[in-house]
Amino acid sequence: MNITQQIQERFTAGIVYGDPVESNGAILLPAAYVVGGGGGGSDPNLGEGGGFGLVASPAGGWVIRDGEIRWKPAINPTVIIAGGYLVAIAYFFFASQGDRSRAKGRRA
Repeated sequence: MNITQQIQERFTAGIVYGDPVESNGAILLPAAYVVGGGGGGSDPNLGEGGGFGLVASPAGGWVIRDGEIRWKPAINPTVIIAGGYLVAIAYFFFASQGDRSRAKGRRA
């Protein structure tokens, strides 16, 4: 079996969806964001080779209760905090740009 076939066999719904969990009359089907990439090649003298990688993070889960299905997103505090830092950096950057333009206007 070559590398491409091995990779194709590993890409199934099981990568994104975990095993269902039952609790308090509800069923939770966990889900994740999955990103993958790979590459390979061959050389007549050296043979063939390749590499592959996956990155996964929680996305949320489907909650099934009393015949109703709802999506409950996962909250990732790291992403929220990083977003807050980016907003703060952008604010201070643009605030300093405004101060510079006001200072140039006063000199002219």
